[in-house]
Amino acid sequence: MRNLLIILLAVFIGYILAYYSKGKELGYSLIPTNLSENTEHSDFSAMNAYEEGDYNLALDLFKELAEENPTDANNDYYIGVCNYYLDNKYLAIDALKSAIEKNPEYGDAYFYLGLINYNSEKYDDAITDLYTSTSFPPVNNDVYYYMSKCYQYKENFEAALLSVSTAIVKDSTNTTYLFQEAYMYHEKEDYRLAANGYSKVLQYDSINKYSLLNRALCYHELKIMDSSEMDYLKVIRLDPKYDLAYNNLGYLYYKQKKYNKAETAYNNALEINSVYSRTLWNRAELYKKTQKYQKAIKDYKKLLELDSTSYNAIYYIGSCYQDGGNKPEGDRQLELFLTKVNSDNRHYNNALSRLRE
Repeated sequence: MRNLLIILLAVFIGYILAYYSKGKELGYSLIPTNLSENTEHSDFSAMNAYEEGDYNLALDLFKELAEENPTDANNDYYIGVCNYYLDNKYLAIDALKSAIEKNPEYGDAYFYLGLINYNSEKYDDAITDLYTSTSFPPVNNDVYYYMSKCYQYKENFEAALLSVSTAIVKDSTNTTYLFQEAYMYHEKEDYRLAANGYSKVLQYDSINKYSLLNRALCYHELKIMDSSEMDYLKVIRLDPKYDLAYNNLGYLYYKQKKYNKAETAYNNALEINSVYSRTLWNRAELYKKTQKYQKAIKDYKKLLELDSTSYNAIYYIGSCYQDGGNKPEGDRQLELFLTKVNSDNRHYNNALSRLRE
């Protein structure tokens, strides 16, 4: 009996060894994986999904990890960031604040809270969160850019320049940072420094149409008309459907008294966008200036169709009728204008003077 048991035990052990060996050949293990290895695998999968931009999957996986390890601030952070990119603002805020509670020095969590406040136009709160994030390295360099944007919308252009210059020190070829710096000089009406700034952007991105357009505006203010025209034409070559470029080019020609070229540019803008009110105002002014009164009246009436509260258009209609020889209709339009506006309107006294003539 004892010999039989020994034989059966030997057979059983041999079977187990053979089965284990087969498992190794097939690439799996018969030894159970422990909990920490499962957690590492889940963590890898969550990060992989996050880095690939699959925020829904990443969110689910990070939630699982948070349940397994509720004290880990990283899981709350990534739950918050995933919700941020999925436009779940309030869920993002809750998760990010939870991450900060578990790790008060979690700088990136403050950064994303700052972004949420920035996008919600809560610029003071955004500045506080973004500035706080700079106390806990490594610091995301975009912090300084978004601080600059916040100060921009608060119209504190000096602070905006100081913030974005910090970002540029750390990344001197970043065209987003360079454009922001140039634009802040532009807002300050320092057109020379702004033009130089847009030129820096164009060194690294020669087909950046917004830098070309804004540099053209600066050149116009600096009376460097040929360079302004050249930049507008470059923009149009890059984007033949860019109505603003045609409008601005038309205005450049108008200021140079190149009225035929101005009309052509305005017409091109309106072929692209027939309800572009800025160009309609400019073309109407051009027609009034060149005594094409019926064409001007047509544009002003179009502006009234687009916005019935554009009462100044009524004044110009009346003045065009008068100047074109139709005083009765002009008077009627001017009287109508006076019923629509208050006495502080800049055309009010002119309308009264015209009616007394």
